[in-house]
Amino acid sequence: MATETIAMDWVDIGTNGESRLAYLARPVVTGRLPAVIVMPAIHGINTYIKDVAIDLAKAGFVALLIDIHSPEQEPDLSNAEKIQIAVETLDDRKVLKDVDAAVRYLEQHAAVRADRLGILGFCVGGTYALLAARTPAIRVSVGFYGLLEYQSRTDNKPVSPLDSVAQFTAPILFHVGDKDPWIDSKMLAEFTKRMQQHQKSYELCIYRGAGHAFHEHFRDAYRPIAAQSAWNNTLIYLRWHLCGKRTV
Repeated sequence: MATETIAMDWVDIGTNGESRLAYLARPVVTGRLPAVIVMPAIHGINTYIKDVAIDLAKAGFVALLIDIHSPEQEPDLSNAEKIQIAVETLDDRKVLKDVDAAVRYLEQHAAVRADRLGILGFCVGGTYALLAARTPAIRVSVGFYGLLEYQSRTDNKPVSPLDSVAQFTAPILFHVGDKDPWIDSKMLAEFTKRMQQHQKSYELCIYRGAGHAFHEHFRDAYRPIAAQSAWNNTLIYLRWHLCGKRTV
């Protein structure tokens, strides 16, 4: 699809009088389309993640990008320590309520097939994409290098993706680099073990030489070949589970 056939706008998905901003990108076509909720990394909504939403729209999906920091101000991300604090401060329950609000918004949208909803996330957003795989309305979940296990349980982080495997109802595609310092081989082995133990549908794609955030082109960790391969795999997976198509 050409860029001019994509409509982009900010929308409010809030409920009960609470405002929650989201960024909507969709093809300007007749009829209803499958939709994908997009969960950003800790950096929130920036040009990169907007481009992801637009790329999904160009591929034929309605994309709804959640602002994980709304309605609060964006956190200080000036160094690694402050980034870690920002991640730990995010309340998983609040963000997942926003996912539920996004589901309700999309189910009522005139351009969306309400029975064809997926979710895609990066880094902390990848963790949320996995946690949202427990949501019955979500038919497919794609996570890019999201943390699978928490070092400790807190009020903000009560349950990790590994804790939640038994409750997954959506098939999962998980992308990770073999040089990712946050997701080691032991963690991946445990994830695989639990997914198989509970007979869950999943694909695990490991990219040689890639570290954390390898898909994010504005960061030094960007690896163009791994990023493009992962994106191609993502479109194949989304189209198979949301559109019933076997090819890109």
